[in-house]
Amino acid sequence: MAFRSYVASACVVVLINSSAAMAQESFRCLLTKLGSAGGWIPSEINVTHDHDKGKVVVSYALNGEPVSLMSRQWVETDNQRRTTFRWNAAAITASQSANMVYRLTIQKKGLSATVNATPEGYSNSFHASGLCAQVKD
Repeated sequence: MAFRSYVASACVVVLINSSAAMAQESFRCLLTKLGSAGGWIPSEINVTHDHDKGKVVVSYALNGEPVSLMSRQWVETDNQRRTTFRWNAAAITASQSANMVYRLTIQKKGLSATVNATPEGYSNSFHASGLCAQVKD
C-alpha cells in the first residue's frame, strides 16, 4: 500500500512539473526565405505565449522600427501539430504604409515557421518562412 501511495505521489509531482513547464513558451523565429515579403515581413520575430493567462507578446523590428504588441486573443490555432498566432499592426515600408494582418505558424515538430501578411482591404498577401528556436526564460 505504501508503494502505491509513493508511485501516485510521484506521478502527481511529474504532472505538476510538466504543466508548469508548459505555462510559458518563448520562441525566436528567423525568417530566411523572404521571397515575396516585399519589406512587409520582418526577418526576426520573437513570441512569448503564456498558456495559463492566454497572453501572447510579439516583438520584432520592421524596417528599423521596433514593434512590441501584447494581447489575449492572438492564438488562432493550437493543436498537436502547430500553433498559429494572429495579430494586426500598422506597417510602413520606404514608400507605403498599411494595416496588416499577420499570421505566424510554428510547427511543433521541427519548429519550422511560416508568416503570412495581408494588408487590410486588399486581396494580395506576402509570405516568408524560416525556423524558430525555443528560448529559455
